[in-house]
Amino acid sequence: MPISDLITPILATLASLGITGAVAAGVAYWLFKMLAKGWLDSKFQKDLEDFKAANLREVERLKAELSRYADRATKFHVREYEVLPEAWGLMNKAYGACHQAVAGFQQLADLDRMSKSQLEAWLKESDLKDFQKDEIRDSTHKIDKYGEFLTWQQLGKAQYSVSEFQNYVILQGVFIEEELVNKMIEAGTAMSKSLISRRMAEVTKNFQTQNQTDFWIQAYETLEPVGNWVQDIKENIRSRLSDIKAPL
Repeated sequence: MPISDLITPILATLASLGITGAVAAGVAYWLFKMLAKGWLDSKFQKDLEDFKAANLREVERLKAELSRYADRATKFHVREYEVLPEAWGLMNKAYGACHQAVAGFQQLADLDRMSKSQLEAWLKESDLKDFQKDEIRDSTHKIDKYGEFLTWQQLGKAQYSVSEFQNYVILQGVFIEEELVNKMIEAGTAMSKSLISRRMAEVTKNFQTQNQTDFWIQAYETLEPVGNWVQDIKENIRSRLSDIKAPL
């Protein structure tokens, strides 16, 4: 109710008591001050309570919002703590497989010196496919044929490892800082290019041209810097993990 609405009933009440003029005005003024003060105090108190209630609701809302953000951040860091070691393991595995495939270092059993029964026993225990076993049996230079199959096997395993690493980084990259993701992708790309060159060296080895040597050198040169990148990424991950606090 507006304060001005209090004056009319006060004056009417005084008039009914025979109080008019200056006296009525004085009394009305005094009563008005008392009533207005109480009204103002009451209204101020109500507004204050409303203000406190509204702010309390806002504080609770903000606390809930902050709690949700904190929970998300905790989950994010927990996931990062899981993803980084897995990414490092896949990268290291891929690099090792590539290095072995590109180097072409093989320890081969001397199949040409084996007796027929020894050869059959060896073939039975090998992981060669049936058609590859038949080709080795029919080959004049069995160790060379086996070396060829082993090379392609190494190249296939290396490419699988690189693809596994690259796919993992792409899928889980949201949990890894961007700079580190870019370094991993760069390392994976270099490993893939190196394997392509190594495969080309194998394809052209019987062409009696310089291409085979060129491709092999290119494979080495492409893979060479990856070793340093792998070490740098390892140190970066180690530092990153040390900064992440594991949940209690």
